[in-house]
Amino acid sequence: MVKNILITACILMILSPYWLFAGELTIIPVPTKCEQKKSEFIVDRQTRILLREGANEEMQNATEIFTELFSTAAGYSLPISITNTNESKNVIECRINRNLKNIESYKLTVRPSKIVLEGKTATGIFYGFQTLRQLLPAEIESNAEDNTKVKWSIPCADIEDSPTFSYRGLMLDVSRHFKSVEEIKRSIDLMAFHKLNVLHWHLTDDQGWRIEIKKYPKLTEVGGFRDKTIIGHASKRPYQWNVNRYGGFYTQEEIKDVIAYAQKRFVTIIPEIEMPGHCVAALAAYPEYSCTGGPFEVEGRWGVFKDVYCTKEETFRFLEDILDEVVALFPSRYIHIGGDEVPKTRWERCAACQKRIQESNLPDEAHLQSYFINRMEKFLNTKGKSIIGWDEILEGNLSQSATVMSWRGIKGGVRAAKEGRDVILSPNSHFYFNHYQLDPKTEPLSNTGYTPLEKAYSFNPLPKELNSDEQKRIIGVQANLWSEYMDSQEKSDYFLYPRVAALAEVGWSQSQNKNFMDFYQRLLHIEKHYEAIGINYCKGHKPESAVRIMSYNVRNGVGIDEKKDYARIAKVINEYAPDVVAVQELDSVTKRSGGVNVLAELAKLTNRHSLYAASIDFMGGKYGIGLLSKEKPQQQYTVRLPNSEGKEARVALLAEFEEYIVCCTHLSLSEKERCESIPVIENALKALNRKKSVFLAGDMNSSAGDLTQKTILRSFDYLSASTQPTIPANEPKVCIDFIYQYKKAGKKVSVMNKGVVNGVYGSDHLPIFVDLTIR
Repeated sequence: MVKNILITACILMILSPYWLFAGELTIIPVPTKCEQKKSEFIVDRQTRILLREGANEEMQNATEIFTELFSTAAGYSLPISITNTNESKNVIECRINRNLKNIESYKLTVRPSKIVLEGKTATGIFYGFQTLRQLLPAEIESNAEDNTKVKWSIPCADIEDSPTFSYRGLMLDVSRHFKSVEEIKRSIDLMAFHKLNVLHWHLTDDQGWRIEIKKYPKLTEVGGFRDKTIIGHASKRPYQWNVNRYGGFYTQEEIKDVIAYAQKRFVTIIPEIEMPGHCVAALAAYPEYSCTGGPFEVEGRWGVFKDVYCTKEETFRFLEDILDEVVALFPSRYIHIGGDEVPKTRWERCAACQKRIQESNLPDEAHLQSYFINRMEKFLNTKGKSIIGWDEILEGNLSQSATVMSWRGIKGGVRAAKEGRDVILSPNSHFYFNHYQLDPKTEPLSNTGYTPLEKAYSFNPLPKELNSDEQKRIIGVQANLWSEYMDSQEKSDYFLYPRVAALAEVGWSQSQNKNFMDFYQRLLHIEKHYEAIGINYCKGHKPESAVRIMSYNVRNGVGIDEKKDYARIAKVINEYAPDVVAVQELDSVTKRSGGVNVLAELAKLTNRHSLYAASIDFMGGKYGIGLLSKEKPQQQYTVRLPNSEGKEARVALLAEFEEYIVCCTHLSLSEKERCESIPVIENALKALNRKKSVFLAGDMNSSAGDLTQKTILRSFDYLSASTQPTIPANEPKVCIDFIYQYKKAGKKVSVMNKGVVNGVYGSDHLPIFVDLTIR
């Protein structure tokens, strides 16, 4: 008996993320301690928020951010009062608890009659409310007119939570492509949702200067706009150009407004003013601070360019004047001064720079760069600021007080930590969110590199190369969105989310609480919040070990609007990135399709292997079904189905893959023929005599509960939703598209996710999908 108890305890410890966070506690980042209780707290019109011990203006602000969100969603306000009276019913009680771990720590006790939210400071209170936000229905992110029937329930739980790192950052590059003030504020809101606390604002680069400097107005008048921008990838030659003038900048008043907005959401903004490289936009405005004297134009290409700031005295005065205005605007402790990708070509040929090397007794141009960085750091230190720089600032002799942001992997960060410097890990291997995340051949154009969600999540922010004391020098992590190809908010959303959720958990949560499969399950709930907010997040993510199967009756690419557009069909497939797609209603070189092999066209647009099975001859070609797959099929089999009533002939297409078999079909309009077809399909599967799991997918022309479905369910189990409507696409009323598992072969699977893709009109059907793991 004791032995059994010990075994059970060990299993629970091993599986703790699944055990602790199963059910309704779908929180990202995962809390330090979290235990769900029975029942729930209901927020209603009588609910009040009480501010108790330690209440101050900051705490009231933290509360009001939540109540403003709630009132927009629910259509009524939750009154806030400061009181010392004890009330026990239908209240959310907030108080300061100085015994909690750090300034961002919070504790939540949720019971049916009362929520108690404790924070060490107002920051902890704010993060506690973000947790409540995630525990509420996703409609909390939407408008009241859509939410008249929503039950505002919060599952009862005990939660204690503190971040692992004090710096949890996101870098937005607004130089290559500009973001409006409203877009920046939206990003700040979403950072707060994920408990990220630092916005690194990349304000200057070769392609644009985005911050108003009153002493040097040409920085924005000239440097804020470019006359042309390359079309396509930077590696493509010869260049093609968009010659529309492009640009923008933030006035100092707008910057103050954004900073105040961020402060209310406990987000610190760190500006980056690039130097001594990545400065062509500034040199286009003031070429006298270059080595050659120009002229220059604001760059419309992406990459690294030879022209950098000259190291003469006039340049330092110029940069100090700029930083004087920057320092006056930004209350953050840090100013980021770049320091990355500095070609030395101009310095090698510049008389003023060579004179500087000689007079300062520097051995080479690499040490001239460290001279430059150290000099600017000393200036900023006199203003009460510390610097952050990319890991190239380690070249030469760097001061001990500079913080190193390690982007070329972790090597620079490891070195800096061993040398006693503070480090922020921002490796391009895991946290460059402008990298591709699915199939680069089908995703929107971006930089090279491949960082799927699971890889981002897997990052270890405490390198094993460091001992425990050295690891303390790692103050946090940051992801970067370089914007060469991010020319819209929609595209930025796609590349950021949900990878930002992975970043949040890496930066906040304790390593022993992290588990990707558990994270993925919680993310499915968080994505409902994304949808309500209107985030164009990437929908193709899944665990690497999972299989995604989709079924889609594409009606030859003819939409509900009667327009033929294969790209609409391909877009859905590319967005959801299924491993296999069972496709129905496909013409092959018919008069109706204009001689197009529809499946081959879809295979080309989705970069997938294709298999086709014709059911009938039609209009000079064929009509039938098919499969699209990432993996090349090992075998294929076509099975003729009964046609006893002489209606349209039907087929089943079986494809064998390494780990499983998929059968696609489009059953008859005749119930008799449908019911006769199921044993034929089953006999074909038995004849294969395989031990692999088998999946049946397609348009069954029948709905749950009818005779066809009862016949199918004798040998198959539902994997997809059996009642969620799939047709007609614009106003779905009935479900006739299904995915099943064959009961009599292979291993049983676990369904991790399933759904109908709503809001797509490339056919009269909606596509369906399931994510599953084969045990």
